Amino acid sequence: MSNNPLLSITIPTKNRYSSLKYLVNALLKFESDDFEVIIQDNSTDNSDFKAFLDSLNCLKIRYYYTNQNISVVQNCDLAIEHSKGEYICFIGDDDCLTRDTIDAVGWMKSNNIEVLISNKPKYIWPDVTYKNSGDRFSGTLVSNKYSGKFNNMISSRELIRNLKQGGQKIHDLPQLYHNIVKRSVLDKIYKETGTFFPGPSPDMAIAIALCAYVDNYKKIDYPLVISGKARGSVGGLGAHGKHVGEIKEISFLPKNTAETWSKGVPFYWSGSTIYADSVLKSLISTNNVKFINEFNYNYLYASCYMLDKYNKVRIDECVTNNKSANKLLISIYIIKLWINRLKIFIINRTKGLGKVVFYKNVLTIEQAVSTIEKQVENVKKPWSNSND
Repeated sequence: MSNNPLLSITIPTKNRYSSLKYLVNALLKFESDDFEVIIQDNSTDNSDFKAFLDSLNCLKIRYYYTNQNISVVQNCDLAIEHSKGEYICFIGDDDCLTRDTIDAVGWMKSNNIEVLISNKPKYIWPDVTYKNSGDRFSGTLVSNKYSGKFNNMISSRELIRNLKQGGQKIHDLPQLYHNIVKRSVLDKIYKETGTFFPGPSPDMAIAIALCAYVDNYKKIDYPLVISGKARGSVGGLGAHGKHVGEIKEISFLPKNTAETWSKGVPFYWSGSTIYADSVLKSLISTNNVKFINEFNYNYLYASCYMLDKYNKVRIDECVTNNKSANKLLISIYIIKLWINRLKIFIINRTKGLGKVVFYKNVLTIEQAVSTIEKQVENVKKPWSNSND
């Protein structure tokens, strides 16, 4: 492995060694020497995992540990700061990559592509159960049918799409989380804001920030990253209906989150509110404020009413104090959100009507990777064509 590899795979983690060990084993089966694995660990006790790494004795893995009480944003920042790669892929400790990722990064470099996003399969770990459906989807890999084709994307268009939906969906924004970004672009964000993640939700904050520094990027209809959901992750908490709480009681948020909370966003922690706050903070931090007027508070409130009903009083207070709030529009958005939720329910129960592939009894992330790689082995990729 070179001192400055082509790709850094960065993995911030905390108290989730059960999934992280599987991920490390899967990554070390990649044949390329042109990547490094950065593990930034903020766990309570790392003795067992450190012994595991020592037994591997692998130079591709660079491990950093702190037991100080730091936020998830600080842990993520440290992961990127410790990396040396020309390109960065940022994943969670319950995710994984397919072996095509290294070749895809080489294609990015040859074609001067700064950001590449991809369509992701989703893997629900066997330890995940759902509040309403129990273990029905435990050990399930959900995939699409992939074409290998790529599209040219425009950041401003995707940013407005996000803002029109109250900052609730990342959609096809330029993204670092689960995707690949050139390091030099990330350095511009850090120089401007003092962090790679200018908002309390790292995935959304970096996606919005990238819009200020990347005008065009690529999206490929091909699986490079498998998005995992293990018990104890944010996704796992959402499955149990526990993705909500008091801001000051959420230990992994930046310490000043409550004091700097965005005006107009209901004051409690949930997926809806933390995304909205991160969008607004990131726009301000990157001096991209010209887009703030596009932010749709009515859509945000509709999402909060639907998903966070126990905080109705706080949502009501925001609606009352926000001059741009429109109760009729909020009601219309609530109906649309319920219709969309019904569509997802039907897809899950009908296996996507043939458009989505469900693999059951997938017991490990390594098995998920091999399943996906087998599914797409005959799909033509742009990096396999010398003319592209």
